Amino acid sequence: MIHYKKRLFLFFLILLSFATAEAKPLDFYFTVKRYLEPTSQENYVEFAYLIPGNIPKYTEVSPDKFQAEVLLVLDFINAKQETVFKHSYVVQSPIYSDNPKSLNNLSDVLNLKMSEDSLELQIQVLDLHDSTAYFTDRISLNQLPQKNRLLSDIALISAKKEGEEGGLFYKAGHIFIPKFINYYPTEMTKLGFYVEAYQRDSAKRCLIKYFISDENNVVIEKYSNFKKLNTQNFDALYSEFDISALPSGNYYVYAELRNEDNALIDRKRMYFQRLNNTEESKLDNVDYYELDVIKNNFAEKYDLRNITHHINALKPIAEGFEKAAIDGAINGQQLYLMHNYFFSFWIKRDSKNPEE
Repeated sequence: MIHYKKRLFLFFLILLSFATAEAKPLDFYFTVKRYLEPTSQENYVEFAYLIPGNIPKYTEVSPDKFQAEVLLVLDFINAKQETVFKHSYVVQSPIYSDNPKSLNNLSDVLNLKMSEDSLELQIQVLDLHDSTAYFTDRISLNQLPQKNRLLSDIALISAKKEGEEGGLFYKAGHIFIPKFINYYPTEMTKLGFYVEAYQRDSAKRCLIKYFISDENNVVIEKYSNFKKLNTQNFDALYSEFDISALPSGNYYVYAELRNEDNALIDRKRMYFQRLNNTEESKLDNVDYYELDVIKNNFAEKYDLRNITHHINALKPIAEGFEKAAIDGAINGQQLYLMHNYFFSFWIKRDSKNPEE
């Protein structure tokens, strides 16, 4: 990857005229995960992204040689709407001859130290050879809390491979390729995920319990397991569930950090959507139990008309399959489910004060 300071000036010139241009969306898939550096205990954000190889525009860089270039700009923004950290660089494709058999995806992972006053991450992406192809998003950030024991975010994984330290997507001894879309069609029968555990008081041994719940936070006990952690200050879990028989629907994969007395210390979850057209996709003879995660649910003060309005208003900032979940909640018109969804939407973005 090559940095171009001159290209930044070009980028901002293009942005000035962007409002008058007919923009078209640039397909840009990304994940944002919060981790701790085990030794320093400093917060950092892992930003991984993928641009399909056939999406950007390729231009001739020498006779019969073609290349695409995409500019990525990341800004950490504080409560005063000030940029406290900026990272930008040009992503270049390989150079291809005319009519290549295939085009590589443009993908990378960036580990960015997160300052204490970082509240939002602004993402701007521009195809440098097509000024109308543009992507932008702005998402909320939260520091991982300063606790003696806690979990990182959960990352959905599309593939696990052997690899060497320093390689792209290397973590905890392996290469973990992120899954950029939280959607599992019929032909995908495995759900893999990765989570890290941090223990400052490492004398006592903890465990991670992990499981799948439905969209109402009802645990499907068939999809449940646990791992005992080592007594060091860092451990990681990669695991897979066989979801070949999991019916179509909206689900969460959960990870819970529990102490030696099985008391809950920390909990993380990650949403995914399943489409299963096989006849065997049913959950017979499976134990369920309700997970107590909805506490102080401020959404319960809204009646059906108001909660419908508020959920519908989430669409402009909803991510990926959240939009499908919003439509499902509105169409279902079940008040308690709509309360829970609205609460869950905001606690995902601000775990300390979702109502604000």
